[in-house]
Amino acid sequence: MIKEHQQNGYGQIILNALENSAKDKGYKTLILDTTVQQVPAQKLFQKNEYIETNRKISEELEIIFYKKDIKIK
Repeated sequence: MIKEHQQNGYGQIILNALENSAKDKGYKTLILDTTVQQVPAQKLFQKNEYIETNRKISEELEIIFYKKDIKIK
């Protein structure tokens, strides 16, 4: 995300919409990923109770995978 758009809550709004949509569709688990360079995304996922499950190297990028079990509505 462009720096001047960070810290405005947009990521949280998008993540909330994703989780609500997943719940409405009956999903039980969400799996997200980001890279080690994207520290704000890592913090957002951790703040929202996502647990790091794995790391992999892909095309010179270290990718971090996160998982969260969600409650269905």
